[in-house]
Amino acid sequence: MKSIILKHRLLVGVLSLFMALFVAVSCDDDDPIGFSPTADLQTLITEAENLIATSEEGTSPGDFQPGSKEQLQKVLTWVNWALANSTEESELNKAEVRLQRYIDIFKSSTVSLAIPIFDNSTGSWIEISENINPLLADNFTIEIESYNNEV
Repeated sequence: MKSIILKHRLLVGVLSLFMALFVAVSCDDDDPIGFSPTADLQTLITEAENLIATSEEGTSPGDFQPGSKEQLQKVLTWVNWALANSTEESELNKAEVRLQRYIDIFKSSTVSLAIPIFDNSTGSWIEISENINPLLADNFTIEIESYNNEV
């Protein structure tokens, strides 16, 4: 009878040891892979994707400068890569800061209207560059709309 009780205690001890190891391994929270992005980072990613999809590049006033969408897309691609491959939360924070900076750069890269100011004193002129001289061989007209801003 003593041998059955000893075998039973030995079996219970071994099972307890396996249960303890199983619980310890399955509850391991030290795994650095798989950080979830912050809500701010997800919002920035969505904003960048919308800016790329809905904005127009061009040379007219109000358009975004040519190449600005490509620059933002490169940063967005890097942020998505960092999100998938980050091993530390600080890397996600760096990605968030970088994406915010490039969104701000993108928003500030609009083409604005340029109004040249000419010296209108006596003897002043507008110089025409050499590359259009062949066009000036025939008769031509130059239209200028000007405003006098004398104080």
